[in-house]
Amino acid sequence: MEAIRLHGTFGSYRTATATTTIPSDTPDQPSISIQPNDKVFVSFVQASRDPSIFPQPLEVHLDRPMSSYLHYGAGPHQCLGEQASKVALTAMLRIIAKLENLRPAPGPQGVLKKVDRGDGFYAYMTEDWGKYFPFPTTWKLHFDGEVPDLPETAEEQGAVGVGGLLQGVRSVVEGIGHSIGI
Repeated sequence: MEAIRLHGTFGSYRTATATTTIPSDTPDQPSISIQPNDKVFVSFVQASRDPSIFPQPLEVHLDRPMSSYLHYGAGPHQCLGEQASKVALTAMLRIIAKLENLRPAPGPQGVLKKVDRGDGFYAYMTEDWGKYFPFPTTWKLHFDGEVPDLPETAEEQGAVGVGGLLQGVRSVVEGIGHSIGI
């Protein structure tokens, strides 16, 4: 969840249902008045860095409350695959945490190809930099040894333990240039 919070490129358009005013962040910009039926772009990128919701917003903290993340939406806009996605991500991280010496691949293959679009938004690029893509597709990783067997029982699934999982996540996160606070 922290990875998508820090590197997500999502937002959503909504239609205002009430009159409101968004105060300016700086003295040189005016407040923004919103009227019913106005189209409003809600930036998940900016919301995900709100220090009142995410203290130390630029650091990874794996103990943040799940309810603070908004990337799966809410109400009628809630993602139908939210629970399956969380299970899949957890299983993937458990396997990745077991990989020895996980690191970016050397040279261009180990570089995440993206273009800064401003305000925290990025466009991810294909391998040849020829097309935009909404999700990263180019960052390759290396590790030493064999891929661990998939766990078959509940006991085996917990075998990595929190320490191993956190160490694996820490090495990946720090490998892409972020500090991690655990």
